[in-house]
Amino acid sequence: HTQPHAPPFAGALPTPLLPRSVANGGCAFTWLDVPPLEVARQLTLDTHATFCATDTRELLAQAWTKQRHTAPHIVALIERTNAIGFWGRSAVLTPTSVDERARVLTAMIAIASRLLELNNLIDTYAFVAATQCAEVYRLKQTRALLAPHVRRELDSLHSLFSPNHGYRKLR
Repeated sequence: HTQPHAPPFAGALPTPLLPRSVANGGCAFTWLDVPPLEVARQLTLDTHATFCATDTRELLAQAWTKQRHTAPHIVALIERTNAIGFWGRSAVLTPTSVDERARVLTAMIAIASRLLELNNLIDTYAFVAATQCAEVYRLKQTRALLAPHVRRELDSLHSLFSPNHGYRKLR
């Protein structure tokens, strides 16, 4: 049986950060218009709900690899991570202009950073994995357009999830 967990935000939930167009009475916006912190908050709340529903028995003997039905919440978290990674890769590769790709990649890095601040390593990893896939990694012109502080943040995120030395930085 699962134990209750504290929500990822102490106290009352924070007031949502709305895109300027919505705050001013409009309704048309894309995910790029939503502040990275708000995207991170919403992802974290959703992931937290699945994580809290996970029974500790789902973690035993890698049940999710053998009998997926015995670990439905772990499977859901894995599928979610894969979906975010595939979406992130598509989001970067879809724009035809290098400038727009750089804008999307910058937004993804900002979201990943906010996820890390919220201690949501599952979704942080999904965003980082999207930036490390071969198709995105080869976009040298796109990466060249990233601001220096954004490149440093991306390098820091890559380093955090590096398998070198048994993922020492994650421990």
